[in-house]
Amino acid sequence: MTIYLVDKADAPEMNRVYARYFTAPPNPNRATVVVKELLGENCLIEIVVHAIKA
Repeated sequence: MTIYLVDKADAPEMNRVYARYFTAPPNPNRATVVVKELLGENCLIEIVVHAIKA
């Protein structure tokens, strides 16, 4: 999972939401990146997830 944020001040709230949905190990591997802007108009966060059915 890669999470792109336009404002690093949004990271604490993003972490709270993440913790609400992923409550027990093993949690998805994650990287959070702060970027200048995203392609979507007024877009403040983008999340890219790759899932594999085991």
